[in-house]
Formats: sequence, C-alpha cells, structure tokens
Amino acid sequence: DFTKDVRNITVADGMQLYCVKNPANNIFTLKMKFKVGFKSIPELKYALDAMNYASPEGMSPDEFKAGMAGNGSTYSISGDESYTIIEVTGFDDRFNKSIELLGSLLEKPSLEQSKVDILYDGEKTTRKMERSEPDQVADALVSFVKYGNKSDFIDRLSLSGIKSLQAKHLADVFQSVLNYGMEI
Repeated sequence: DFTKDVRNITVADGMQLYCVKNPANNIFTLKMKFKVGFKSIPELKYALDAMNYASPEGMSPDEFKAGMAGNGSTYSISGDESYTIIEVTGFDDRFNKSIELLGSLLEKPSLEQSKVDILYDGEKTTRKMERSEPDQVADALVSFVKYGNKSDFIDRLSLSGIKSLQAKHLADVFQSVLNYGMEI
C-alpha cells in the first residue's frame, strides 16, 4: 500500500522524497529523478553519456570508480525525453560515504575531451547502422510518420555538431539538471 508503506516527504519546493525500508537485506538504492530530459535540453543526451566517463574534479575516472567500488557501490546516469536519472546502490553501512563520493561528481564533474571523441565515434557507428539495418530504417519511418521533422532521427545534433562538443560544456549541461525539480 503506497500510502502506508512509503513515507512521502516534501523536502523543498519541487523536491519530493519517497522512502521505504528494505526489509530483505542491507542494500540501499537511491534514485534521483530530475524533471528534465533531452526534449528540453537536446545536448543533455550526450552529456549523460559523457558523465559515465567523468569523475569529480581532482580525481581520475579510475580513482573515482575504484572509490565507488571500494564502498561496495555502483551508480548509473541515464535519461530520456522527460527525465534525468541518477541511481546509486550499495551497502547500508556505506551509504554516507557512497553518497558523498557521488555528490562530489554532481558538484564538480570533470571530463576529458578525449572521452567526448569516444561519444562521437559511438554515435557515428550507431547512425551508420540506422541506415543499414531494416528494423532501424522501419523505426525511422514510423518516427517520421508520427512526428514529422520533430522525429528523433531528424531533430538531433548532426555528427559535426557532436564532434564539436566541448567536455566543459557537456559537464555544465549535466550540472544544469540540478536546477530542476526532482524526486528521490
């Protein structure tokens, strides 16, 4: 029963906290769902992908991932047209350390320009496959029939636009989601 089993706390205007105890084990999952996606901020799609290669300022990506793993925690950053989602899972007794480390990434993300090149290469391969795979071509046609020029296959950054993205700009775009309402 959602009304009995889940505590619903309004933390601040636009920030809702839903909390339930995990009776099965000593594992926590914290999911932050920001109320903005890449329909509102088109570059956010690439910024979210880039953040999987990012680390907090002053740490290398390997040090950051080792720190999260050392706390027994994993995290993911993803999104869709309407939301940006950051999720962290780990041991209850390491909650504060895990959240503090993830918080340092949210506060001051650092991204190397070479990682943006990886995004470009991946998108180039994806778009090449879109033209050669029958299922992908069908998806593009259906999307065009539904949305016209607002189809996700048309209304997106060009490959040259992706190639020209700067790491600092993507980190700033990612950080901009913190200015939107969220559910935790």
